[in-house]
Amino acid sequence: MPKATNAAMIAANEAVFAKAQIRPEWQGRIDVAARRLCEPKTKAWFTEESARLKRKGYDVPWFMIAVTKEMEAGPDPQFLRSIAQGDRWDRISVNVPKGRGPFDDWHEAADDALIKCAPYMALWKNWTMGGALTISMKYNGLGYFTKGVPNPYLFSGTTAYSSGKYVRDSVFDPQAVSAQVGIAALLLGMQKFDASVVFSNDNVDARPSAAPPKDIVDEATKAARNVRTAAGAGGIAGAANEGAKTTTGTVVPSPATLLPSLAAYSVIGVAVAVMIAATITVARRKAAVEAIW
Repeated sequence: MPKATNAAMIAANEAVFAKAQIRPEWQGRIDVAARRLCEPKTKAWFTEESARLKRKGYDVPWFMIAVTKEMEAGPDPQFLRSIAQGDRWDRISVNVPKGRGPFDDWHEAADDALIKCAPYMALWKNWTMGGALTISMKYNGLGYFTKGVPNPYLFSGTTAYSSGKYVRDSVFDPQAVSAQVGIAALLLGMQKFDASVVFSNDNVDARPSAAPPKDIVDEATKAARNVRTAAGAGGIAGAANEGAKTTTGTVVPSPATLLPSLAAYSVIGVAVAVMIAATITVARRKAAVEAIW
């Protein structure tokens, strides 16, 4: 199994796609979805989002926004659901990525999802077919790639996929079959209805830098770092308050009561435990960003 570098994943997905064909029994379903995504009024949402990103210095083809929205939010003709995870964009999201929003409109939610949320599609540079499939794969996770099995998120509906699916987190069922049209099949279908669905031949580096930028890492770890900081400050303040209780009042304290109280030690202990847990969370989230980068 190749190492899960961007270059290795792009090459592997390109090779699988080169041999993949749409299964005849899936053709009707694929055409329905592809035609809908290319319908002018629907397409306008995606081209506008692509243009918005372009004005901000990013480059994401409209059709990649379209298939991502289809996979994450379904048909959703009124565009009420976020491209990030399918939750309503006018509410705080409850699915991963959690805690996003609420937003003013679908485009604002899409900007947030593509720029600030993993896998940071707006910061992807390789728009060959292999590159497009790889950044899409990162949306769904790298479990299939590291396991060395076809990814239904990409290839369901094609001859590259027959069975095997994660039925819940970390639980892979080799007999389960995805009923969702995969991204490769959607893109092939869209090419029938829209001549602008064209992929680059320029196999450039997938990311602008080898490591994720500091601002992305900071954003991903912000909540955990805030918890760590608050725990440290709270532990110090709590211990000081408990210590003050032994040195105030009208009765002269005995030497024993001048020692830090048991309560003070408890406050410090809880704060240290929270700080340790938060530090571990920071490290894990940093590693997750680096892995998805």
